Amino acid sequence: MMQFQRGSPLSSPSIDELLCCLADGRDVSLAMRVAGHTMLETSRALHKARLAGFVETPSRGRDRLTPAGKARVNQIDAPRRNRHASAREPSPSSIRTTI
Repeated sequence: MMQFQRGSPLSSPSIDELLCCLADGRDVSLAMRVAGHTMLETSRALHKARLAGFVETPSRGRDRLTPAGKARVNQIDAPRRNRHASAREPSPSSIRTTI
């Protein structure tokens, strides 16, 4: 299985977007078009995601994430989750006590 590495041919916004669409259960074709990706970009992203082992296609049914794909989605979402968590938690210096 190919490893996902920053700067590799597999680290592209279209692959990340595709993986997030699958994780969210969204219609991949529609979501990718809305995000500004062409059908060719979507097709290539899906092909590369399969090669990397992020996506599998069961004999019948829709594409789904593999454990490696789920791990990649968690990597993609981690900075966003951290940013939202730090925005919700007040820092000790910002807490004011009134008497």
